[in-house]
Amino acid sequence: MELKYYVLWRKNNPIILEYLDKYYDILIWMLQELSKAWYASSDINALLLKENRSFVLSWDISSMVQVLHTELIEKRSFNLKKPEVYLERLQEQLTLFLLWEHDKLITHMGEKIWDTDIRLTNHDYNPVAEVISHPWHKVAGGILGWGSISQEQWLRCYSKSFEILKQIDQGVYDELNQIIGKIVPFGTAEGCHNSCSHKTCVGHLYMGMTTDSPNPELENLEAIIHESSHNKLNLIMQSEKLILNDFEEKYDSPYRPDARHIHGVYIGIHAFVPVVYIMMKSYAEGFFWESKDALYKIALYYLKNKFTYKVLKKHGKFSPLWEEILQEVKYVMDITDKVFLSLPGYKEILATVSVRQKEHFLDVNRNYPHLEY
Repeated sequence: MELKYYVLWRKNNPIILEYLDKYYDILIWMLQELSKAWYASSDINALLLKENRSFVLSWDISSMVQVLHTELIEKRSFNLKKPEVYLERLQEQLTLFLLWEHDKLITHMGEKIWDTDIRLTNHDYNPVAEVISHPWHKVAGGILGWGSISQEQWLRCYSKSFEILKQIDQGVYDELNQIIGKIVPFGTAEGCHNSCSHKTCVGHLYMGMTTDSPNPELENLEAIIHESSHNKLNLIMQSEKLILNDFEEKYDSPYRPDARHIHGVYIGIHAFVPVVYIMMKSYAEGFFWESKDALYKIALYYLKNKFTYKVLKKHGKFSPLWEEILQEVKYVMDITDKVFLSLPGYKEILATVSVRQKEHFLDVNRNYPHLEY
């Protein structure tokens, strides 16, 4: 099939360029609405007369504009403690930009990771950061900040992750530099890797670090692909409606222990399909040093993707664009099949993880007996 790269990645992807254009237009409209309501109006008007695209689309600015528009113009709440703080911060950034003090902008804070344009920094003006984490993130150490290891250790480890990614798939590596601008530290934990992102902040990844893992750079890589895929879909959904199902409908999601609306299920498959493909390639090319635990985890999610695809095909009510995206999801699943079938002992691996997936299905069904399938 002819790919448009909704799921996989490539350098200078025209899909990304197209949707960045649409997102920019939305942000400009939001700025104009804020100006009309007398919020930072003089500086916004001055901004609109300048070449401002890179500034407006930068991750901190775009997230503040979107959240402030929702809070102040639409009067819908993100449960922020003090929205006026972010209005002051937006005003501050506008002033710096208009005075040509660009090196002081929040966007330029932090050190670039390895050979990328992506900065690792705890300087973050995304308003939703204060409410972005789930309760179980905090229990497992997912709290904004460097955690128990140094900033230098973070930088070294994430540099290894991107170095591996560049070797495995140049296209993914190149496109990440198009859409991701910042990784914000999301604490340290033992036995798990916390990460998250949000639809209002395209370009941010909130990433943790596992302190007891023999290969934390590979766990970083998995989370980078996962959250970057969310960012890619979030960018598209700034201007497109993909899901037509009622949000009250609940379905099984093989990725989580709870019932989810179909929106959550398709966001999950869009992220996990490329994750499994990249991690399966990583294993096949020797980056896991023959770790059987790692392989079984990859294979389990390989199987979960197949089950999720069936749920979506049976119950999803999608726009024509999402149907097109789902075709590419299936394409990536098919090429992942070829990688998996090339691994020694794949039949025994599949038999083992099939038992685990059936147990998950029974647990969810037991806890949510009225799920729709």
